[in-house]
Amino acid sequence: MNQQRNLSGADLLTLAVNEDHFRNYLGPPIAANPQEDAMQVAISSLLFKSHPLGKVIVLAREQGVSWVEVWSEHLWRDDRGDLVKQLRNSGLSLSVHGPIGDLNITSSNPGIREESIRQVLQGIEESAAMGARVITIHPGYLTGRQDAPEGIWDMQISAFTRFATRGKELG
Repeated sequence: MNQQRNLSGADLLTLAVNEDHFRNYLGPPIAANPQEDAMQVAISSLLFKSHPLGKVIVLAREQGVSWVEVWSEHLWRDDRGDLVKQLRNSGLSLSVHGPIGDLNITSSNPGIREESIRQVLQGIEESAAMGARVITIHPGYLTGRQDAPEGIWDMQISAFTRFATRGKELG
């Protein structure tokens, strides 16, 4: 019988700061090698950002989680040069949530726009290096009242063309 697990904001906070609550929430470890057509359990590293990413990976494997969405900012905060390799060798299915903090790929400020694009491209490269097949990338947004939605469309297309091209190059 499947047990539905509903979380309140307080539950999420408790999970994010307490390793034992993480284990208790997930319950007994899920059988390794789930059937291909069976639903897989996935977590986002964002929920556990108060923990080092390496520890989140270990906890996820111990509990039978099969998929982890790695937040780029979590990786960048914790990586000391070996975390991408640890993720690649974790046995987990991986996806990446590309960087979003203070970024805008359609900023009217060209410096902010280019730095935002550079960081997303870095996330794409790290995704490929860890073996992730999916990366979530947020579109840009209007930066002021002077911006019109139709005015950022070309910047959006240009940025996503660069992202797709780099992703294709990396496989």
